[in-house]
Amino acid sequence: MLARRKFLVLVAALLLGSALAQQSLRPPNYYLFQLPRLTSAVPVAGTLAPDDGQNFKDGSFLDMYSFAGLEGDRISVTVTSASFDAYATLFDPEGYLVASNDDYGGMGGDAGLDVTLYADGTYLLVVSGYSQWDLGDYTVELVAGASGAPGASLDLDVPGTIESRITMDMPLHPNGYVGATEYFGFEVTEEALLVFTLTTSDFDAVLTVYDEFGNEMGQNDDSGLSSDSQLALPLTPGRYLVAASSYYTGEGGDYQLTIDKYLRAP
Repeated sequence: MLARRKFLVLVAALLLGSALAQQSLRPPNYYLFQLPRLTSAVPVAGTLAPDDGQNFKDGSFLDMYSFAGLEGDRISVTVTSASFDAYATLFDPEGYLVASNDDYGGMGGDAGLDVTLYADGTYLLVVSGYSQWDLGDYTVELVAGASGAPGASLDLDVPGTIESRITMDMPLHPNGYVGATEYFGFEVTEEALLVFTLTTSDFDAVLTVYDEFGNEMGQNDDSGLSSDSQLALPLTPGRYLVAASSYYTGEGGDYQLTIDKYLRAP
């Protein structure tokens, strides 16, 4: 088992593909314990350079990072670069592919992953370019949420309205690219269409609704031409969470959150 883990990084990189690149390759050959370790909400600057190891799939140069994960954790990883088209690949503690991404959330050449981890252990993140010509500076950031569903500040009535305030000491949204977030729980007692409206003059608003297990049911950033948010979801009876967030990490202020309820016509 120890030998397997020592060479996990090498094996994982080689298994990304089998086609030979059109230039002399530099196979990546690192021990897992040598890799830089990512911690939540701490951006790390890196550079893809010609002396890095290369991916057998396409010859792209690559850097590798590790992080500790627990079963049920929600994590988001973003790789941003103004120099090249970024690619992110994640492997689990046994070396199996978890997910990969080229273009993340409409962010052009940036890459990112939103994943719920399914095992305890050390995970491997491979940062590469889209091709062997992609080189330059980048930033990689891991944002890890707590296991299971986020905690709610208090419960809301359905239908109902609440006024509150986003402050900088609130946790960041678990998807990694939305700012401070406040959560509210609510109960749905009968099948209905619920319309969530988040209005504010202080920040760019984002709405997200989760089921009781922390799975995202829907999200909205801009409603029409405004920076307010509105989200309509048909929901069945059960327990849910609604998250009120600022789009940017440095923004906050007062807001109003309304839940309207519409029953199906008989």
